[in-house]
Amino acid sequence: MHRFFCYKKLDSNYFELSDELLKHLKVLRIGSEEFLVNYQNEFYKCKLENNLAKIISKQEINNELDYKIYLAIGLIKFERFEWLIEKATELGVFEIVPFYSQFTQKHKLLNQFQNKKNRFEKIIKFAAEQSFRNIIPNLKDPISFEDLLNFYVNQKLVAHEISDNQNFDLNLLTKNDLLLTIGSEGGFSSDEIAKFKEANFKVIHLGKTILRSETAAISLISKVK
Repeated sequence: MHRFFCYKKLDSNYFELSDELLKHLKVLRIGSEEFLVNYQNEFYKCKLENNLAKIISKQEINNELDYKIYLAIGLIKFERFEWLIEKATELGVFEIVPFYSQFTQKHKLLNQFQNKKNRFEKIIKFAAEQSFRNIIPNLKDPISFEDLLNFYVNQKLVAHEISDNQNFDLNLLTKNDLLLTIGSEGGFSSDEIAKFKEANFKVIHLGKTILRSETAAISLISKVK
């Protein structure tokens, strides 16, 4: 059954559909076929009537995790970032937090981010529909390394390719909100890792091979779910 997000409820019987969504429904030739509308994180079974979504019944569906996963990702090339945000959405991430640190190609990527943000958000929305999410994950504007250190959850992990034999045991995580942190190309400096530790981030080593940022992110999300 097709699933779509909707943002305007006219009354107890109908949702208003955007022009973009109506065009999409026509392409799908939805006709009299029933579909699901997600309104304010809840699902409703609907059918198309006079270019409106007529509500048939409310559906008790919750596909979200019991805790929130925040993904902090160092800015990377946008074609790889787009792949990452799609897959992270499918895997249940609650919020995506781009950041810049010592080895980030800061000026080029920061200057272009706002121009691309609308496209990024559409990718996340479509991925959320496809994967049957109750919510659309939030995409934050890029933050600094210093702001990342003060992130507001208690459980904070950072992936680092160099092991110091103090690898954090993921079995110690509780089912509470957590922040997963992945660096951009080049990873983190030793000084940055030291600052992470001071800020109570736990260092996790993902294996012997060096992973691309987007691969490391998906690997870590999968390990903590």
